[in-house]
Amino acid sequence: MGEGLMLKRLLCTAAGVAVLVAVGAPAFAQSQPKKAKTLKAELVGGYGECTSPNTTTGGVLSLPACSPPVRNDEVCSFGPKGSGKVIAKVKGKGEDSDILIKAILKGLQGCEGETLCPVASVRVTTDNCSNGLDCTAVDVQNLQVGIPAADGCCIVENGKCKAQANVNEQIAGAIVGNNNTGLQILGCGVNRVTGAPATTGPSFTCGLLVP
Repeated sequence: MGEGLMLKRLLCTAAGVAVLVAVGAPAFAQSQPKKAKTLKAELVGGYGECTSPNTTTGGVLSLPACSPPVRNDEVCSFGPKGSGKVIAKVKGKGEDSDILIKAILKGLQGCEGETLCPVASVRVTTDNCSNGLDCTAVDVQNLQVGIPAADGCCIVENGKCKAQANVNEQIAGAIVGNNNTGLQILGCGVNRVTGAPATTGPSFTCGLLVP
């Protein structure tokens, strides 16, 4: 092979590497949908994890289980006609992006006058990383969204509680736009933050109820 041809091939290879570095290797890029702006979930009672099973569930899918079940909140619960829901919605664009969170509960018992706040467990994947590449942050567990003295939380009155807040108004700078940030919701709910005894987890969690 002539020296001229070899040099030409080396230059082409170097140029190809430079393009890959400039553009970024596809293997490191996020895979996200065009949009995912709204999350709606109903609430069920929150219960602790079973760590020392002493029975099993019935049916075809027999699972190790703990009896009796242990509530996260010994005080606040749904009454016979109680219900609740959580709604999260991305609002604004670019640098003005934020997330509006609403929590609406009714038919509560045992916690009149107590304060409830929305909580969420999330896994964040974003372009906004110090190394200049995409990254996934460590999981955030039961982050309280709302300050008890502000609109982010609510006080139970006549068995009802309604909280509404923008995340950035409660936690300044938590939501940063223009960074293609995906939030995997590992869990969400509402937690009692006043009164005794303290909760061991969310009082109410996002879920389904099969009658």
